[in-house]
Amino acid sequence: KTLEILNLSQNSIVSLPKGFGERNPQLRILNLSNNKLETIPQEIGGLLSLIELNLERNQLESIPITISKLVSLKIINISFNKLSQLPAEIGSLTELRELFLNHNNIKSLFPSIGKLRALRMLKMSTNQLASLPTEIGCLSKIEKLIVPDNCIVSLPKSLPHLHMLRVLYVSNNLISKLDDGFGDFKALEELYLNKNKIISLPETIGQIQTLRTVQLSENQLLSLPNSFAKLKMISSIDLRQNKLRSVPEEIANMSLWCPSSQFVFHQNLLQTLPEKLWEKMKVHHKGPLRNIQTELREYIKLTQNS
Repeated sequence: KTLEILNLSQNSIVSLPKGFGERNPQLRILNLSNNKLETIPQEIGGLLSLIELNLERNQLESIPITISKLVSLKIINISFNKLSQLPAEIGSLTELRELFLNHNNIKSLFPSIGKLRALRMLKMSTNQLASLPTEIGCLSKIEKLIVPDNCIVSLPKSLPHLHMLRVLYVSNNLISKLDDGFGDFKALEELYLNKNKIISLPETIGQIQTLRTVQLSENQLLSLPNSFAKLKMISSIDLRQNKLRSVPEEIANMSLWCPSSQFVFHQNLLQTLPEKLWEKMKVHHKGPLRNIQTELREYIKLTQNS
């Protein structure tokens, strides 16, 4: 019988034996997570049948270029290691569906990342990325791009070309501006931009009709575009801890003001809300109607002083 699944996780393995890859050509799933590996031998390129490779939580500083020979790979997890970069040859893994690189020291991605046309999910939280390459816009099948807790200053203009992207998670970075082309997303449902340095939003954000959740807390927003009211599918907006002084009257026309929705805006500089918005809130308010406006005004004052 040939070995197809090998789970060696949660041991104290320091190295793999010589010829490891050549001896197990039929291996399909290899789990080496939670060990003490510092290197991966070049011979790993002999695992030609491998579809899933888990190297999470080791001490790896690099990945051999022979990984490019594992052309059947669909899932790679190299999170919680000490990687400073990926080999450019990773672009050869054209069947790859999921790539996990969380908690490493990666500062940049090679343009060859754009060759991973089958990729559905890329997770790179808590690295040192200063930017995303333009070629990331070639990942035509990607659905989730998760890169929070990095040093990203701006998003590439090619990003909205990802017409299958449903989740964009870029919280806790250094982004200060979104380009007008940001509104070209076709399937985006969840947008997480909290803990950045964004001052304003483009009017084109109202074109993303699929948006359901928008996280913009802890930025530097001074105002909201009128086009925000065009987001008909939205059910949750978090705008707390910004510098908003007013809210566009058009927002009262959003479907957001129903009992199951959330609109969070505390710790801003608001003095009041548009009259239409008060009326809309009264319709859906479950408690006594006579106090809602007074209570909310008092709440606004309270959060300003906190």
